Amino acid sequence: MPFVWGERQMQSKGRAGGFTLSELLVVVGIIAVLTAIIFPVFANAREAARVATCANNLYQISVAAQLYHQDHHGPPMSRLPVSLGSYIGSPSVFVCPNDRSRTDSYSAFFLGRYHSAKAGEFLVGCPRHQRGNKTAIICGKGNGDVGAAGTILHDGVEVHAGDEVVGGVLTFADGSRVDISEGLGVVVITSASTDEGLHSVIYVPANQPGWLDVNVVPGSKFEVATPASVAAVRGTRFTVSVGYKDGRLYTWVSVHEGEVVVEARLTQKRTILKRYEYITVTTDLLAIGRGDWDVGPGPWLDEDD
Repeated sequence: MPFVWGERQMQSKGRAGGFTLSELLVVVGIIAVLTAIIFPVFANAREAARVATCANNLYQISVAAQLYHQDHHGPPMSRLPVSLGSYIGSPSVFVCPNDRSRTDSYSAFFLGRYHSAKAGEFLVGCPRHQRGNKTAIICGKGNGDVGAAGTILHDGVEVHAGDEVVGGVLTFADGSRVDISEGLGVVVITSASTDEGLHSVIYVPANQPGWLDVNVVPGSKFEVATPASVAAVRGTRFTVSVGYKDGRLYTWVSVHEGEVVVEARLTQKRTILKRYEYITVTTDLLAIGRGDWDVGPGPWLDEDD
């Protein structure tokens, strides 16, 4: 009997030194829960750092673009690393941390203006954050924002900032709509929520004649850029036509509702069109980049207006 008791005592001591299967499962479960909690925190912190780096890149590019404008009296005419490289110390400034191509992240989302961009005027952005759900932008005066990327549909199919569409209908998250004539190409530069509402920018390369019918809902900001002009609106319906005549590129803007601010890109003249008013801005195709622009008649504003 004492022998049996000793054997049981030894067996009991042996079990006390290890873990049962249920205990191991509990430990593994705790580790899994902690991992699920901690990893997203680290991932979010890493993404926040990348957003901060990208926003700083955009700010440096905006400052360099202003310096370039002072020296050359116009915006960069080639890709940003080429045009602004001498104004920025490190090539890494031209690369978003989330850009896998690691070459030139921002040229496709840069809107060259022929003046120092004013507050609220889009300059450059980047849509690569939080898997495309967040967009960082810089407007004039160095004003920056990081907002939710607005959903953009082309004929019902989702497109993204940087994409070019041809013809059809573009619809934006706020309900704004752009009807595009057949064969005309339009590049989506950005569409993101800001403190002032949804801010969307499109560019018309004007590689062939065509028109846009733009209907912007109240409270949103929308800019349509062509080689000749930039039309900026809030809650307005207007038409933009582009084409060629006598070797000249023209942009015609007509307002159906509300007001539209139209800027002649090289001369830097601006005007406000009201309902039923229109204006034509033209340029000699051979003079692009030299500032030899002919602006159609209109109530042009002073530069500070």
